[in-house]
Amino acid sequence: MARIAGIDLPRNKRTDIGLSYIYGIGRISAQKILDEAGIDGAVRVKDLSEDKIVKLREIIERDYRVEGDLRKEVSLNIKRLIDTGTYRGLRHRKGLPVRGQRTKTNARTRKGRGRHQDGLYARLRLQSRLVGLLRGPAHRRNGDGRKERCIAGPPHGRADQEIHAQGIQPQGRPPGRQGGFADPGDRQCPAAGEERTNPRPPPRCR
Repeated sequence: MARIAGIDLPRNKRTDIGLSYIYGIGRISAQKILDEAGIDGAVRVKDLSEDKIVKLREIIERDYRVEGDLRKEVSLNIKRLIDTGTYRGLRHRKGLPVRGQRTKTNARTRKGRGRHQDGLYARLRLQSRLVGLLRGPAHRRNGDGRKERCIAGPPHGRADQEIHAQGIQPQGRPPGRQGGFADPGDRQCPAAGEERTNPRPPPRCR
C-alpha cells in the first residue's frame, strides 16, 4: 500500500488522481511531481514499485507543504487577519464570504442552512394572543357562531371610547333573521356583579 505524507493512497486509482487525495496537492501539482519523478500518471497506485513510491515521498517532503503543516499555516493566517481587525478578518469572524461575493442570495456554504420564517410567524401569533389577553374580553360569539363585539371589557380604541362616553348600547340584528337576538339586552355581556333577569345562560365572552 502506498502511504505518502501520512495518507494511504487509493489502490485502484490512477497515480495522478491518487496524489490529489493529499491535502495541498491538486491535479496540476500531482502532474508536476510525476513528471519530475518520471512516472506515468496513468499507472495505477497498486502497480507502483517501492522505489517509485519512495521517490514520490522524497519529492513531496522536499518541495511541498502538505497536510498538518499546511493546515496549521492556513489557520494561523486566518487568526492573524482576525486579530489585526482587517475587513477580511471581520468576514471570517462573521462566517461570511471573504472575497466580495454577494450575500443577499446564495452564499449558503458560509452562512449555512436558510432560516425559515415559521418562527417569525409563530412569535407574531403569540404576541397578538398576549395583547388580546392584556386588553380583556373584547369579543364574543353569538348564537349562530359568529364573532361579535361586546362592551363588557375595558374600552380600547376611539370607537369604543365614544360608545362608553355616550352610554350607547349596541343594537341587535333584526329579530326576523335566524340567530338574531330578541331584545337588545342580550347583545351585551353581563357586567361585573350584575345579575341577569333573562333565564338564558349568559354568553361567553372571549
